[in-house]
Amino acid sequence: MAGGDSLVGQAQITLFPSEHLFRSIPRRVGPAGAFVAGTVLYVVVPVVAASFDGTLFIARGLFSSENQYIYLLPALFATVAHYHRESAYLLDKLVARGVLTTAPNSTSHASTPADHAQHAQIARIVERVSASPLSRIGALIPFVIAILTPLMFLLNGADPAIRPGFVRAIVGDDRHAVGWLFAEDGIRPIAYYFSVVFHGVGMAVLAAWAFSHLRAARVLRQLFDEANGVRVNLRILHPDGCMGLGPVSELVRHCAVVLVLISLVVFLWTTGFLLVGDGFRALADPGFLTAWGCYVTFAPLLFFAPLVSARRQMWLLKERTLAALGQRIFATPDLEETVKWAGQYAPVQDARVWPFTVATVSSFVASLGGPLVITAISELVKGVVENVR
Repeated sequence: MAGGDSLVGQAQITLFPSEHLFRSIPRRVGPAGAFVAGTVLYVVVPVVAASFDGTLFIARGLFSSENQYIYLLPALFATVAHYHRESAYLLDKLVARGVLTTAPNSTSHASTPADHAQHAQIARIVERVSASPLSRIGALIPFVIAILTPLMFLLNGADPAIRPGFVRAIVGDDRHAVGWLFAEDGIRPIAYYFSVVFHGVGMAVLAAWAFSHLRAARVLRQLFDEANGVRVNLRILHPDGCMGLGPVSELVRHCAVVLVLISLVVFLWTTGFLLVGDGFRALADPGFLTAWGCYVTFAPLLFFAPLVSARRQMWLLKERTLAALGQRIFATPDLEETVKWAGQYAPVQDARVWPFTVATVSSFVASLGGPLVITAISELVKGVVENVR
């Protein structure tokens, strides 16, 4: 432990040349660019096309309640772009803060041979995780989604008689609803465009984001595994409140923002159909069940995946420091010395062992249950109003 006779040392920042270890994560499109592109692709083009087709204000037209989620898509993809831009330097931030250096107490900015060896080992871990079969499968899934999801959507709009058996098993044998995407006699041209840019490209972008986040979590787990030979330096009283793992907390916070936006999109989509459909019976639609099922299943995994291994490191440091302080207190016969060590015990005992804030986890929990609760309340209020009338 550093800090002279103090068992609780403060962090010492050692800066090293930037090494972009997350170079496989795309970060070329910034939030502003993603927002502008999303506005053009998902709002401007559909509005122009629907205005020419005269389907803006018809039943189930573009401006109907069931399509209100579309106007949130630019913000969603902007948050994904912001996540990628910020997470690309996750490991650089951990190195700069001294968490992944070999000399945590050095005030020199010069790197040493041991530092270079540490960085080389970090790079090897990143390459190993990126080249693993699981990562290769995760990189392939967005392409599969980009092909299969638009196909399923368009088959849902086609004549039920030509739908393959597996499609009928998912979407049923009912004829599609007439609206801005589907006409009475078949599929409108705008449906081919929208199915590609949203059900194809949009869903693939979200899938790629999810798997890149899980890959980052796997890299962190490997780095925090002592068997891999990477030295991790944490400090109980680090100013970031996370023992130096503030960048991990930031990663989780950016992830939570994306999850909240996704839940709002699904919520607006669901409530839009409730307003024009058959109430709660509309929730039995396979599309709703699939969307909410995937969200409720994967959202906790995405949120907690980077935290588990980080939490273990924080917990171990806290327990080891408490044990060392306790032994020093009992081994010190002098009362003044005992009071000095006892004064350090309370701050250590109060230290957090999870690298996130209450606000972050609260927003995540709200994103899970809030939309469903609001949907249920809205439908109950709607039923009460109809009964009163």
